[in-house]
Amino acid sequence: MDLDIKSEVFVQGDKIAVVKLLELLMHQRHEWRPDRTTAESAARFADTLPFDGVKAFVEEAFIRATSPVAAPAGQRAPITAAELKDLVADLSQPAVLVVEDEINEECFLLALAAAFNEQRIVHAIRADWLTVRHAGGKDRMPLFVERRRRQFAILVRLAAIMDSDRKNAGHRTRNDTYAAKIREIDGVELHLWGCREMENYIPCRAWEESLPTRQPKVDALRSKSVEERRYLDVKEHFGGKMPKPLIAEHTCLTEDDFAELGPEVVAELRELLAMINRIL
Repeated sequence: MDLDIKSEVFVQGDKIAVVKLLELLMHQRHEWRPDRTTAESAARFADTLPFDGVKAFVEEAFIRATSPVAAPAGQRAPITAAELKDLVADLSQPAVLVVEDEINEECFLLALAAAFNEQRIVHAIRADWLTVRHAGGKDRMPLFVERRRRQFAILVRLAAIMDSDRKNAGHRTRNDTYAAKIREIDGVELHLWGCREMENYIPCRAWEESLPTRQPKVDALRSKSVEERRYLDVKEHFGGKMPKPLIAEHTCLTEDDFAELGPEVVAELRELLAMINRIL
């Protein structure tokens, strides 16, 4: 998460909480681009600490902030002295992504993030800075998300992904109702798949490598139009039995592989990755 730490934090903030905040930043859990006033305040605070390297880290953070490289897009989370303890507690926890199938969707997200060069997401999942949690069914997701929301006091680092179960572009399902309930929960983001379900986004090359004995089925999938592929029951197409893992561990997908699903799907996948980055 991109943090906007106010200079007051290093003067008025609880000292232990400030040290924990700096530790999170030094371990690259979150991003920080201080202005000169804040960097100078942080450097003076670092002079009071019996730890090596903190002042050098602050100086490097200021240099990075003033470089001509574009800053990360999106909203910066304000960090104030008054709420510092609660904010640090929120930032110290893993972000939470609620899904319908923890094993398959984590596998997909790792492959997707690597393909789109979102290494921060890959690292966050593997380092348990982002936890993917199984809700136990669509009808349970609103309640499950609401319960997970309670663990955050101020910075709600929580989002959810849900299948749409649509059979065509205009089809509304009960999942639209569940999605509306989740979006009503304060601070929570939701991505409702535009296609039928997560399996509809898997490129044919991944199916070839995870289902090598079902090449005719993969060829049949490849021959379908983009519109057909978006709402196809992929599990039924492949005979019901799906590979484990869903995407083979040796498969290295690229953005071009996902492009076979059309520019709208690629744009949707970018939106999903942006949502995940916002809660990290």
